[in-house]
Amino acid sequence: MKNPLKIVLVVLIATVLTIAGIYVFLKSRNPASDYLRVEKLINGSAHINGPKIIFVSNGAIYVGSIDGKVGINIARAIDKNYTVSIYGYICGVSSDKQWVALVVEDNLDERVSKSMLYALNIESRELIKIGETEWETGFETYFISNSNRLVYSVRGVNAPLAYIAVFDFDTKTNTYLLKPETDDKDWAFDFDLSPDEKYLAYIGGRGGIFPDCEASLWLKNLKTGEETLLVKGLGGETGEKYLGEPQFINDEKEILYSVFGNTLNDASYFVTDLKGNVRPGTRKEIEAENSTLVDKLKSILKKDLYINAVLKNCNKIIFTVSNGLKEELWEADLDCSNARSLNFGGSNFMNFTDSCKFTCQASDIFKWYLLDLETQKQIDLDELYKMDIKSAIYVE
Repeated sequence: MKNPLKIVLVVLIATVLTIAGIYVFLKSRNPASDYLRVEKLINGSAHINGPKIIFVSNGAIYVGSIDGKVGINIARAIDKNYTVSIYGYICGVSSDKQWVALVVEDNLDERVSKSMLYALNIESRELIKIGETEWETGFETYFISNSNRLVYSVRGVNAPLAYIAVFDFDTKTNTYLLKPETDDKDWAFDFDLSPDEKYLAYIGGRGGIFPDCEASLWLKNLKTGEETLLVKGLGGETGEKYLGEPQFINDEKEILYSVFGNTLNDASYFVTDLKGNVRPGTRKEIEAENSTLVDKLKSILKKDLYINAVLKNCNKIIFTVSNGLKEELWEADLDCSNARSLNFGGSNFMNFTDSCKFTCQASDIFKWYLLDLETQKQIDLDELYKMDIKSAIYVE
């Protein structure tokens, strides 16, 4: 007969290992608690209906009304020293107005810096951790128009993209569109996803820093995985002519791209079909794109400037006018008429949706404001909520 004590010990060890294995599995399956946690709903917390501001203060994410009523604290960083930011520079909210993208930065360890990409549902308070990156890289994100899908990518400063991916909030699935680092493909420096999500156009090159004169224009069929070289890189030394800014146009049948010279102002524009047949871009095609809107506004205003956003739903261009070290936000209609100053200094951070209201941080005093292009109101969010606001986005 076997020793009963030995049997009990074996069973106990097996049980501990099983529990540990289940814990590790669950932790890997639900990593959202690593840096953020959802707060418990307190009885009597005000639910905000209609237009709202999602904002960050002291490491916590709040929902507030635009008249100053603070609603519920829906999530919080597990360490108050983590930096929490709302990401919405192009479009920061899903089409159902429920999901926002958040980035948590962990700089507590001097040897390594991490950034985590999360998505938070402001209605159900569901929290999803989408990605993580280290060192001198960061996330670039935007929600696809009229869908609950988030496009995100990772890149370093003046460096190629590590990958491009899409997260679908309806199916909770993640799809990698391009992983040049692991697929032994050319590095990607710039890209555009076709609105029907069938194709990815990207500028790919040898690697290293951007611009890359060897970078070519590629087309990837996202259904079949087939990649087609549309326009070969121009070659030459760094700083000479290079390709950039691929954009699908004409019902996604063609791609407009730029050829830059020694400066961003020295640019010409061409169009290729999906088989690589190239022609010069027409004036109408070119004037519809951001890069040429800059040239048009410069010729009208005789000022140095760059575009922050094109808000087609309210017929506005938001751009920054530079005068030496001083910057100022301006607006103009989509045809570049009616340009005027918003009487607001420069901004390092802005968050846009499909609305005529947007949030931005004043770069000189580091305070967040809500700017309303229809009423011309500028609301100090620190004053509105009586809190120290670190990041914010407007959701209708």
